[in-house]
Amino acid sequence: MIDFIFMEFYIRKKHNESVEDYFDVSKGIVSKWRNVNVPDGRLNEFIVKEKSFDNFRTLFSNTSTQNALDLCDHLTYLLIH
Repeated sequence: MIDFIFMEFYIRKKHNESVEDYFDVSKGIVSKWRNVNVPDGRLNEFIVKEKSFDNFRTLFSNTSTQNALDLCDHLTYLLIH
């Protein structure tokens, strides 16, 4: 779940567009991602498009619900500065 929340936040802040527009998919597909999971192919696409962060995959795999808010705070700082 943190994968999608982070991607949505990052795309909105950095690119000022919706996930639907960023990936060129319908709202129904994005709704499924919110409720089930983001497919690995789309995570890889995101990682390739956003070359500024080399460790997205590690970040996603090591993130627990407990530290999700700290992670979001840290990433917000990185996006702003």
